[in-house]
Amino acid sequence: MDWLEKLADERIREAMERGEFDGLPLAGKPLPPDANAFVPEDLRIAYKLLKDAGFLPPEMKRESAGSSGGGSTSCGCASICC
Repeated sequence: MDWLEKLADERIREAMERGEFDGLPLAGKPLPPDANAFVPEDLRIAYKLLKDAGFLPPEMKRESAGSSGGGSTSCGCASICC
């Protein structure tokens, strides 16, 4: 374990002792699924930057219900942002 891991473990342990993790909204429940779970790890930050900027690659888009998969999207673009 390197010094950074030891420091992180120490800080987490101290916070737990102070009760800083008590009463969190998802305490005792599984975490929600990661939206990027199926994106290769080396591409996740790039996809996040694109998403935060309002653009997503076609494979990351969610098609709206009843969409035939062709034509323009709900905002009228050529399937770039939604």
